[in-house]
Amino acid sequence: MSTLSPEKTREIVAPRNMITIDDTTGRAATGGREVKVRVKADPAIDVVASIITTPGASCAQTAADLAAALRAQLPAAIKVKDSANPPIIGAATGSADVLVGDPLTQNVRVTVETSDDPTQNVLVTLHEVGHALYSQGHPTDLARTLAHASPSLGAEESQARFYENHVGRELALWEFLTPTLRRRFGAAMDGIDGAALHRSVSQVTRGWCRVDADELTYDLHIALRFSLELALIRGTLDVVDLPDAWNDGMERLLGVRPDGNRQGCMQDIHWAWGSFGYFPTYTLGNIYAAQIREALEADLGPIPSLIQSERLSDITAYLHERIHSHGSILSTGELMLQATGQAFSVEPFLRRAQRLAAGAR
Repeated sequence: MSTLSPEKTREIVAPRNMITIDDTTGRAATGGREVKVRVKADPAIDVVASIITTPGASCAQTAADLAAALRAQLPAAIKVKDSANPPIIGAATGSADVLVGDPLTQNVRVTVETSDDPTQNVLVTLHEVGHALYSQGHPTDLARTLAHASPSLGAEESQARFYENHVGRELALWEFLTPTLRRRFGAAMDGIDGAALHRSVSQVTRGWCRVDADELTYDLHIALRFSLELALIRGTLDVVDLPDAWNDGMERLLGVRPDGNRQGCMQDIHWAWGSFGYFPTYTLGNIYAAQIREALEADLGPIPSLIQSERLSDITAYLHERIHSHGSILSTGELMLQATGQAFSVEPFLRRAQRLAAGAR
C-alpha cells in the first residue's frame, strides 16, 4: 500500500469522476508515488454530513456551517482540508473506499463516486460512513495491533449496510432530509416530498447492476456471484464459460439478461483484484445488520422514532458501545452474541425480507 503525503493531499473525499491526479510531484517516504488530489464538492455529501454529525441541526444551516460541524464532530472527515493531518494509509481503488490514517487521531476518510441520482448518492455515502465510523470506533489502546480492526469482513459490512439500509431507507430520514434537499437543489425539488423520495429508494426492481440493486433483490446478486466463484475454484466452470454462466444465472434468479460483459461478469472489480470469496460478506453484513437492528430497537425504540426525534447520535453511540469499541478482541459470533443477546440467526433478516416483499406488492 502507498502512503499519501499530507502536504500533497487535499479534499480527498470526492465524486471519483471529478478527481484529477498529478503524480509527478515526487515520491513518498515509502518509495511509492505521491499523489495530489483536487476535487469539487457535491451537495449530497454535505447533506449526509449534516445527518450523521449534527442530527439536531436546523435545516437552515449553511453548507459552511455543516462542514464546520462535520470537522468538529466527525474526524472521519467526509471533507478534509487540513494538510497537517497524519498520512493516509491506502489508496482509493474502487467507486467508494475508506482510507485509514493514524489510528490514535482517528483520522479516517472516505471517497465516494456520485451518480446523477441524489438519493443514490445519499445511500452510498451513508454506506461508507458506516465503514468509517467502525474504523474510528476501534479502541485506541489497541492501535497498531491486529486487534485494532473488525473481526471479519461480515462484521465490517454489517455497519455499512446498517447505515445504508436501516437508516437510509427509512421514510423518517427522507422527511427529515427534504427541507435540506429543497434548499440545496432548488426548483428541481418542486413537487417532491419525503414520501416520494422514500418511494424512490424503496422500489423493488429487477436489474443487472449489483450496486444499484434494491435491498430485497441485492442478495440474489450475491448468490449468483458466490455460486460462480465456487464453481471456478472447484474447477467445474471454465473461465471462458463464465460470461454465459453469469447471464444464464441472472436470467434464472432475476429475470434479466445483461447486454454484454460490461453489464455482466465484468461489472465488479472484486475478481479482477483477486478478492474471491468477498461477495458473501455483503450478505453476512445484511444478516448481522438485521439482527443488530432488532436488538437496538428493543433497547432504544423504533429507528423511525429515533430519527423523528433527532436522536441519530444515539444510534451511533449504541453501535459504538456494542460493536465498534471491541475491535477484533471477540470473534464475530461472540461479538453478535454479546451485542444482541442472541446467537447468530438468519431469522431477523428473513423477517425484514418478508416485510419488504409484502410492501412491494
